[in-house]
Amino acid sequence: MRQIIEAIDRAVNPRLAAGYTVKPKVTAEWEKLLETTPIPSHVQIKAVGHECGFDVPDEVRAQLDALQATWDRDMALMLEFTPRKAREAYRAHGKALADKITAGADAHEHEGWTLEDFFEDYRGKVSAYKEAVKAHGKAAHDLIQPHLGKFIQYATEYVEQREENEQSLCEVFHLPYVPSRVQLLVRKTIQVVQARTKFENLGNSPRSIADVIM
Repeated sequence: MRQIIEAIDRAVNPRLAAGYTVKPKVTAEWEKLLETTPIPSHVQIKAVGHECGFDVPDEVRAQLDALQATWDRDMALMLEFTPRKAREAYRAHGKALADKITAGADAHEHEGWTLEDFFEDYRGKVSAYKEAVKAHGKAAHDLIQPHLGKFIQYATEYVEQREENEQSLCEVFHLPYVPSRVQLLVRKTIQVVQARTKFENLGNSPRSIADVIM
């Protein structure tokens, strides 16, 4: 049923079709309450998603796994080009060159690299791999972004409906309305997920970028 409603919404609202989601309305009173609400655990965030009917499609999970594998590979390669490894390569290069000359080779026919040459070469490789791992993180962020928006949308609909129901019950029983712990948890979860919609290109792994709703 939810999929049918979403399809209708996208058909009549171009902003939804483009992936637009309305930011949940949080009053000043709610902001004050949320300041003292603990950050939800990963298990609690998963529970919120499950309760709201949200899940990440299998094909998206597969794409994230592929990006993570590529990120892991490039990160491992980048760590091979350390200053210590540059010194080791320089010593090995010097020894190989000396062995050739000892064996009768003409020294002028063989290029000799200085230690600084190796440092410069390794710095260039590290820089290239840094850009590669950042690109993998950016790709993961772009991939998960629509699903972060959908999580926020589902959770907002859920908590607003729950708030309305609880307010009605309080009126029935002539009780002062106080937001429940469940409401606070869900709204705090929405804040946490919203924070992940802002990409910081710091080389974060695809898994760490998407794990908030995985």
